[in-house]
Amino acid sequence: MKVTVNSDDPAYFGGYMTENFEAFRAELSMSDEQAKRLALNGFEAALVPTHPAR
Repeated sequence: MKVTVNSDDPAYFGGYMTENFEAFRAELSMSDEQAKRLALNGFEAALVPTHPAR
């Protein structure tokens, strides 16, 4: 299971993507490596390539 941090409607619910990510990271006391993995999960879930096309 891949966990991601999202921001559906920041104007309505408050909390833009960066604020949501920072709160999530602080609350769970994540390491830099865990935070990096969390961020990469979002790219992978969105099907964004994580490496240059060959």
